[in-house]
Amino acid sequence: AFDITNVGSEDYHVALEYKNKLTLEQGKTYKVSAKVNSTVARKIKASLMNSSHAWYGGSDIDLVVGDNMVNFSFTVSGETADDITFKFSLGKIATDASDENGELVFSDIHIVEVSNE
Repeated sequence: AFDITNVGSEDYHVALEYKNKLTLEQGKTYKVSAKVNSTVARKIKASLMNSSHAWYGGSDIDLVVGDNMVNFSFTVSGETADDITFKFSLGKIATDASDENGELVFSDIHIVEVSNE
């Protein structure tokens, strides 16, 4: 659980980051899913980037108070990379003027390759 009392001035000032680097392959499609319980309606961001901060996929996510199911898919257009960082940015989202302090509980986070057939 994240009990956020100060979101900072940038979205990345508070983050949940997967420790291990991921491999994403060019042309393949991936689905991200997660459950998030929130005490406040707010926006968060999910991102998958390589070590040079090149964008591989992600989504802006609008949370409501209570249980939220996060689902999004993306197809890798960049080169295959084995240095991908997956992160939820929980800090200040510039386009969201709402009060972003509150508790967020994440569970069942998955990133899976989906068939391109």
